[in-house]
Amino acid sequence: MRMVNVIKGDIVFQWKYGFYAIYFLMSIIYLVIFSFFTGDMKDTVISICVYSDPAAMGMFFMGALILLEKSQRVTNSIAISPVTVEEYILGKILSIAIISVIVGSILMSQGNSENYFLSSIGVFAGSIIFSLCGIIVGAKIESLNQYIVWTTPFEIVGFVPVFLYRIG
Repeated sequence: MRMVNVIKGDIVFQWKYGFYAIYFLMSIIYLVIFSFFTGDMKDTVISICVYSDPAAMGMFFMGALILLEKSQRVTNSIAISPVTVEEYILGKILSIAIISVIVGSILMSQGNSENYFLSSIGVFAGSIIFSLCGIIVGAKIESLNQYIVWTTPFEIVGFVPVFLYRIG
């Protein structure tokens, strides 16, 4: 029950700071972009966006969450709260993964996915991996500029192979 409350608290925090509005806006932009493509090219663009964007947004939102909570000294209170560090991290990861899967599913609905369930699992796994990378980087840095610089290697390693595979 405590884990559910941690996830719910993270979702409320993300809603309050406009993360869901940004995801909604980005989804609309992607849907408009997808409308300009047809056939195999559309499916390729959608698959690249589905696997890269929800994961990337998860990494950047994770960094924003960590930096925001550091500035508000939320992380200092974990030591005296009943929530363990593991629950805190898992709550962050799962709350970001939930919205990533929702957005990924909306984007997948515009293409010809062979298996929506497996695709959703892929988006979920990608979101978890990149969110963990975001936590690692976010724990070590102090500014958004530093965060962007330090996440670039993770993006290159995570996205270039998928992009190269999809374009053949």
